[in-house]
Amino acid sequence: MPSSTRRRIAQLVLAASALLLALGGAELFLRQTHDTLPSLEALYEAGWVVFQHDQSSRPGLDDHLAERRCPEDFLSLRDGEAFQRVGPAEGEPLRLWTLGDSVTAGLEVERHEAFPLLLAQGAAEATERPMELRNLGTPGASLCGLLRRLAEVSAQDAPDLLVLVLTSNDLEDHRVFSHGGQMAASPRAILPHRPALAWVVERSYLLNLAWFGLALRDLDAPDNPIWEGAEDASVELLQAARAVAEQQRVPLQVVLLASPGLGSCQPRADGTGRCAQLLAEQEIIGRALDRAELPFVDLRGLWTGVEQPGQGAEDFVLIHPDAAGHRRIAEALLPGVLEELQ
Repeated sequence: MPSSTRRRIAQLVLAASALLLALGGAELFLRQTHDTLPSLEALYEAGWVVFQHDQSSRPGLDDHLAERRCPEDFLSLRDGEAFQRVGPAEGEPLRLWTLGDSVTAGLEVERHEAFPLLLAQGAAEATERPMELRNLGTPGASLCGLLRRLAEVSAQDAPDLLVLVLTSNDLEDHRVFSHGGQMAASPRAILPHRPALAWVVERSYLLNLAWFGLALRDLDAPDNPIWEGAEDASVELLQAARAVAEQQRVPLQVVLLASPGLGSCQPRADGTGRCAQLLAEQEIIGRALDRAELPFVDLRGLWTGVEQPGQGAEDFVLIHPDAAGHRRIAEALLPGVLEELQ
């Protein structure tokens, strides 16, 4: 082997070794300065963790979920924080479970301000019985992910009532979202079809930080088009979900809730933009519920004429209600919940 070739190989080996040392040093530094993965730090500090769906507890929905390639992982509160007992100290509690996306989870408000807890408190006061609330709100979930979670919890000990809250953007997979003013994202929520890459990104702080930086670019991406066949696919999923709830004897109340900003946003004349997209999506969900013969509480008009803080910027639609908005949701849901619990 010529000496020039040996020197070239030695230089490459030296450069590779230096790169590995630099990457290792950066990984060690991040582990010393971050308590958990950078992309999930804001959520983990607030008591959220990533769970994986039980592969054996989704009777009736498996084929539909597999066909739609629904995410296997989800964010949820730790069990000790997801369960709350409210109302009288004595007596057998009624079990109220709420399932939905980040609105149900209570992102951007304090936990005691979120509508599921307010709803449970109102029900406890009206019935004079204790209520055991389990908030299954899943930040970033789409209709697909919510129905996967519904199938899973339906196989568990059934509640007295499960309230499934669908919102205007639940046809979308929300890759990056904010919590307490900080950005957060779950690797598996964005990489559900690349398990090997997700496995690495969930274990290397350096790669997680790099991936998170790339994921944030989604915030500047153009509007996501409503995927072809969304309504028909949603009908199939909702019909299967209804069958699962009936099979498992889970009393189910479905709610369709508009995003707060839709009460005052003005869609563009050409039908483009975020306002028009969200209005179209919630109409698709509404039609899918009707076609699936799933009765639902229609709260699409809840925000009509209601001024929303921060609303008004061009093509911006407020997604998360403030504390006053959560009180408004709880008040609107309480009569129906009381009727179901009778």
